[in-house]
Amino acid sequence: MKGLLTACRYLTAVPLPRAADPGDLGSAAGWFPVVGFALGGILALAGLGADIVTP
Repeated sequence: MKGLLTACRYLTAVPLPRAADPGDLGSAAGWFPVVGFALGGILALAGLGADIVTP
């Protein structure tokens, strides 16, 4: 979970607790695709919702 939180903290502007240690970024690299996929899914759903609301 530490790597996932570090990846979210590094790839987003969402303020998450705890400062990252320099060694944490290496362990978080495996989570980058997961975080990217989640962000892409959220943005795709937001786009679909915007299309429904404003045709």
